[in-house]
Amino acid sequence: MTIDNFTVNNSDINYIGSELVRPECALADKDGSLWISDGRGGVTRLFADGSQEFIQQSMNAEKLVGSLPNGLALLEDGSFAIANMGTRRLERMSVSGDTTVLCDNIDGLPLGILNFVLVGPDNYLWFTVSSRKSEFMEGFRHDVADGYIGVFDGRNAKIVADNLRFPNEIRFDAKNEYLYVAETTGKRIQRMKLSEDSILGEPEPMGPESLGDGFPDGIAFDQDGNLWVAMVVAEKIVVITPDRSVHTVLDAGNAEAINSVEEHFLEGTLQREQMAEAKGSVAPLTSSIAFGGKDLKTVYLGCLAGNRIASFRSPIPGLPMAHWK
Repeated sequence: MTIDNFTVNNSDINYIGSELVRPECALADKDGSLWISDGRGGVTRLFADGSQEFIQQSMNAEKLVGSLPNGLALLEDGSFAIANMGTRRLERMSVSGDTTVLCDNIDGLPLGILNFVLVGPDNYLWFTVSSRKSEFMEGFRHDVADGYIGVFDGRNAKIVADNLRFPNEIRFDAKNEYLYVAETTGKRIQRMKLSEDSILGEPEPMGPESLGDGFPDGIAFDQDGNLWVAMVVAEKIVVITPDRSVHTVLDAGNAEAINSVEEHFLEGTLQREQMAEAKGSVAPLTSSIAFGGKDLKTVYLGCLAGNRIASFRSPIPGLPMAHWK
């Protein structure tokens, strides 16, 4: 089966986990378990047998106050890099929850609304800051482009792409030639050519200038070079093929609520409550995609408003992430 005629309906969906809080990011491990960012201030491990364990972030033997883990990256030593949207820091957490601060500023200025973190081909931590605004919804606007992509080399951080429209998840392609970024409020995917010394070229669109209703959030490549995109609010999973055409794999959206969100977004009056009203029933406010299972053909969906992880089977295996290699 090719991706062009592959679709998913409710009967194809399975679920794992329970009582999760804001499970925005899912990472699939080679042992069959999932690591989930959890809004309670830590990471939940979902084991292949269905059991689960919540790991609370702590610092100096005390619960980390204000933590809201968003993006996760699994590091070589088994610890995690966390893009913490609550503390607005790039952090490292051990498997026991002990947390240290990796980076909280660039040139003395606060990072901003930290969103996602990824281990790059240089083994540095690549991260996105969606906006420099103090409030989330002040940055979540069609007329604001103050987000950026940064790189942390273990000592210092630098900005490598700036003036982006709420940059969200990022991924390198199979050959590490380009870095792809979901520009959430730009409603598009952009890519930038990677050069030596972690330098990025000018952004160019991957796919249409606008993906339409909803907002691209999480992205992941499969082994055929297709880029899978989680469209939050629209509650869709779409695939952008190498020829830049777009195919919808899953559509679990509420048309009336989506239309309301789109109108308010264009008017500059969108609020969190209106976005919440558009949530679907499969992966409410679908936010991320992870390929897992022994054959990398199980697709797991992170979400902002659910308490479990939805999954389905893909005809094409996913591209292994750094921690699989």
